[in-house]
Amino acid sequence: MPSKDDLPQQYIPDTDIDSEDLVEMEDIEVGEKEAEDDRDLSENEDRDQSDREGDGGAQDDTKKKLWECPTVVQAKIAYGRIKLILHPPRNTGKGYKDPKLDLLLRGRLEGMKQFLWTYINPESRSYNKWMAASLEMAMAFEKGPWFARRLREWTSAYIEEEKNLPFNVYGTWNKSRIDDEDLKQEILAHLLGIGKYICAADISRYMARNEVRKRYRMKKGITERTARNWLYRLGYRWTLEPSGQYVDGHERDDVVKYRQDVFLPRWMAFEPRLRIWSLDGKDEDTSTRPTSRILVVWFHDES
Repeated sequence: MPSKDDLPQQYIPDTDIDSEDLVEMEDIEVGEKEAEDDRDLSENEDRDQSDREGDGGAQDDTKKKLWECPTVVQAKIAYGRIKLILHPPRNTGKGYKDPKLDLLLRGRLEGMKQFLWTYINPESRSYNKWMAASLEMAMAFEKGPWFARRLREWTSAYIEEEKNLPFNVYGTWNKSRIDDEDLKQEILAHLLGIGKYICAADISRYMARNEVRKRYRMKKGITERTARNWLYRLGYRWTLEPSGQYVDGHERDDVVKYRQDVFLPRWMAFEPRLRIWSLDGKDEDTSTRPTSRILVVWFHDES
């Protein structure tokens, strides 16, 4: 049995105590020590759980709020607001106006309204039971646990902020990469460097370059179909190249050399044997020519 001098100072009372009191104090001290150890263990487990769930930023606080169960009072207020969204009263006070909601948003709001009613109705089996009410509504809509979780997320977000409605986001993410102004200017500069005539393959080959994909964080290039759409967005239009396209190449060095050194001398050699026509369209006399055999030139138009 420990003596009075062996006890910690904070446990020494002002009055004398017997041995039974000492034993009881020892039990209290041991119990408080165990409780403190349990608290430390619990704090460490909570800290580990927090580390797994997030980094403690603002987004983690928002996520935590979305999973918290609202009170019945909060749910009743949200229920009334959703009813007004689905059935806005007329200005005359009789009947309701068309809320002008798309079918997907209307269906989600109807599900949220029924979910909240199941949660706030005292006669419901899921009264004040957040999880049970969501599962009950998912079953009523012939859905599974995934839909129940979505109901909880939509409703919690709306209770947190009225503007957080489960809108239909279909089509809003269809933003093309060509809308990036830097990429657009880079492709235009590349096409100008090619020349007057370009094709969709020029863009697809350019986007397949490793440095281009790395610069714009693309795992792969684009197809020629996508390249054609990009060309249209850039203002290009498709045209067929004429089959009889005329290219003025008369002043090329090789053409000038052939004309001066081959064609014209040969033509001058043929000229004495050619028929000569006057301005009035009559054939001139060729009897004085050195040969009577006339050479007829047949001019051909390639067009």
